[in-house]
Amino acid sequence: MESRYLTAAEYLGLRLKELGVSHVFVVPGDYNLPLLDGLALVPGLTLVNTANELNAAYAADGHARARGLGCVVTTFLVGALSAINGVAASFAEEIPVLSVVGVPNTSQYATSGALHHTLGNLEDMGQEVACYRPVTVYQTILRSLSDARYLVDKALLKTLSHRKPVLLEVCRDVALLPHPSFGLRGEPLDPLPRPLRPCDESALAAAAEAVAAWLAGRRRPLIVAGRRARHYHGKSFFPEDHPQFIGTYFKGYSDPASISETVAASDGLIFAGVMFHEFVWGGLPDNATHERSVILYKSRVCLALTRAFAAVPTSRLLPALAKLVKRNSGALDYFRSRPAAPPEMPPNGPDFTAPQDAPLKTQQVYKIVQEQLLSRPGYDVIVDIGDSLWRVHTLRLPPGSAFETQCLASNIGAGLPGGLGFALGAAAEGGSGNRAVIFIGDGGFQMTAQELASFARFHSNAIVILINNDGYLVERYLSPIPQSSYNFLHNWNYINVAAAMLNGAPRTKTLRAASAEAAAAAVAEARAAEDCFVFIEVVVSPNDAAAAAGLTRRQFAGAFFTSIPLYKDRLSAELGADFVQKSAGLAARRVMSESLSEAMAAAAISPRGSLGGGGGGGGGGGGGGGGGGGGRGPAMPTINSTGSVASLAGPGGDGNGGGGGGGGGEGANGAAAPGARD
Repeated sequence: MESRYLTAAEYLGLRLKELGVSHVFVVPGDYNLPLLDGLALVPGLTLVNTANELNAAYAADGHARARGLGCVVTTFLVGALSAINGVAASFAEEIPVLSVVGVPNTSQYATSGALHHTLGNLEDMGQEVACYRPVTVYQTILRSLSDARYLVDKALLKTLSHRKPVLLEVCRDVALLPHPSFGLRGEPLDPLPRPLRPCDESALAAAAEAVAAWLAGRRRPLIVAGRRARHYHGKSFFPEDHPQFIGTYFKGYSDPASISETVAASDGLIFAGVMFHEFVWGGLPDNATHERSVILYKSRVCLALTRAFAAVPTSRLLPALAKLVKRNSGALDYFRSRPAAPPEMPPNGPDFTAPQDAPLKTQQVYKIVQEQLLSRPGYDVIVDIGDSLWRVHTLRLPPGSAFETQCLASNIGAGLPGGLGFALGAAAEGGSGNRAVIFIGDGGFQMTAQELASFARFHSNAIVILINNDGYLVERYLSPIPQSSYNFLHNWNYINVAAAMLNGAPRTKTLRAASAEAAAAAVAEARAAEDCFVFIEVVVSPNDAAAAAGLTRRQFAGAFFTSIPLYKDRLSAELGADFVQKSAGLAARRVMSESLSEAMAAAAISPRGSLGGGGGGGGGGGGGGGGGGGGRGPAMPTINSTGSVASLAGPGGDGNGGGGGGGGGEGANGAAAPGARD
């Protein structure tokens, strides 16, 4: 007879659904089968069994970027260790993912005999936890019903508040046990409480006044929003059709030059959500010294290396600041006075007057995508780390579009399963409804290609564009010996590989292009097939590097390996060693313009949110604080920058997160244009 009470697995599933999760990415194994059976009973929660655990972890990461929370379920030790690199990437990227592992029965934790899937050392059943401790902010196990509900809720709150992964182990014999604490079947659960981040009101007032005074002394201030404000380095955080958006910035790489000129002419930078790693330092302008900067973190403010304010959440500071600052359009006026307006397309676009049999150029592919897909709303862009990233980030996104990549962890291949998770989340109820366009190179594709079949099985209408340049192109540009054999791969027949994996599934297409004309026709066909999954292979020269367009191989390598300026050491010394690690990821710099309050309002428009008040929400939800209203703000133009700067409003469910096992997080939706996650 079925109990009238929920089981542990059902309770977990209902909580996940409450927090916005629509798909759970799983690989079945004997230790997690009862858990999966219980999760499968939850209406509206779809289990996606991926080809392997690493792909499942990548997919959960992508799902969290679309929904605010992701979940991966694996089996004890062998499955969990297979997934750990994907979980570690979520930790680095500050993506809230719950890693659930089915583990042996409670009684087996006290046995002396060997268990399969283990390392053979039963004196220590905590080996899995030990492996996960560096890449999760909390680890727990459900071994008793008496505290199971409490531990499930705590695990979820930890991943939401820290915006980092959590490990939840569930004993095999506990997963399907009912208990009154889980609630009655058919009755709604009490909402999961969201703790608010503590705020020192006096420090908040002092910080707002100090930053406002600092801004009053700047003629051309800019806001630099980092990846914790939103991803690829903030790209898509601020609406790119907005009149205040001026383009994408990267030192020595921006087009038109007026973008670089505007940044170089700034006399003050506000860093919000910036993570200072080498991709960032190399792209920062020469005037980006911290003496001339304000740095906003999750719960503190550092002003020009002279003053610091603790217990001041960014989500509280920005609305307070908006009431104090005065209009300052200096930077925007300067940009508008420059001779060139931002181009609609990346430079070096396709020459359609070239012979039809001329080799296809990567820039041609991106221009075609811009003109045929991204010239209208309804698309999200997911880019695998690699050559594509260096050019795709310059594309102008239509209103409501998201841009996602895995820059800090930089796992090539993650874009395909990550794109699957994102696409399914966006298409599910409560998602954006946008169609995913996924760029991946042939090197990355060979690492995770098995997941192509899942797009067909779960009826995704994503478009996958594979750039076939015969191996590891970025590495060939970085390598002292570019033609080394290790930088090349055995070239697959990708179109046949895709066809074999899709296996004649309905509403799927496989296309191939080796010329600009063929690429344009393929993208047009993909656009027209709105309810189909489309795989497009584009074949380009092995030496056609979008990343190095206009750069010598040495210059390109220098952009990757630029040494961190000396003032990094001062940061560590004066503000603490954790300063660099706990700053947020930067990389697509945007500069706000016209008014801080207007930009805040623009940031709040996004369904995926930006900064928010407490606890961060699933499904783009999350907490309130920090609305756009109030006062006229400083005018600061809006740019995105690759390798170094971010943007202003963006995809979802990203809150403020601490580094390491660090502190809690601000919520996902909320208001602040230069939203930061620490």
